[in-house]
Amino acid sequence: MDTIKRTVRVISLRPEQANDDSFENALQNAGHKVTVLSSTEPAFSLVNSSWPDVVMFDPVSQFGMSGSIQRLRSSFDGLIVAAGHIPDPTITSMLEELGIVNFAESAAKLRVLVDNAPFRKSVDVIDPYEAVTSAPETSEVAEVVPAAEPGARQLLLTEPVNPQPEPTVPELSGEFLPVEIDGIEDRAVIEKTAAAFWGDTTPDAFVTVNGEPIVVSEYGAFVVDYPLDDGANFIEVLASDFQGRTARKSFTVVSLQS
Repeated sequence: MDTIKRTVRVISLRPEQANDDSFENALQNAGHKVTVLSSTEPAFSLVNSSWPDVVMFDPVSQFGMSGSIQRLRSSFDGLIVAAGHIPDPTITSMLEELGIVNFAESAAKLRVLVDNAPFRKSVDVIDPYEAVTSAPETSEVAEVVPAAEPGARQLLLTEPVNPQPEPTVPELSGEFLPVEIDGIEDRAVIEKTAAAFWGDTTPDAFVTVNGEPIVVSEYGAFVVDYPLDDGANFIEVLASDFQGRTARKSFTVVSLQS
């Protein structure tokens, strides 16, 4: 059985009217996380975060024929792939002039590129003691406190890192609606006017953010670019499905805009 060693996060820029999802299906079947977007604006909101690792686009759509990819290329340091057949070599030359060097005319070629794509590190999280906080789950976290001598640090052992919670009764019984959300942290303090985050749930789920419905893709993925007021903001994500299952996640984000 063909398996991958890791999951790569992919944004696919595809026109709404396009009905060929073979590229997305190939990546999804390989275990990668794929979110299909029909507008580049959400992608622009996410390229400077830890999501995605890869952006792929239809080279003969409006994404390849407009300045969208050029704008994206100037701000995105991850892998960008022109995925699809290019009937005219002048289109390839034009894209190469814009800095696009990865082309995949087949799903197999795309798999090779994505499987070997490097992970991107979030620029929103700056941790000078990453080596300490990224210790294995079985070890203990080292709390950094100022030492007596200026500029020095000492390490104090505290509780284990990322203890695994016990499964709840709803989770074990299948009554729990699975919802995963990334890109946002509770009690985060950011100097931004919007909170860009994304998530995964079941494809038939109905999801709202503070009461406003959002689009869930055919793969169960969703992307949110939520505007923030200056100061504290409460963000509540509610999800439900036709089986009557529900899930709720809430965050408080402080936006420093002045």
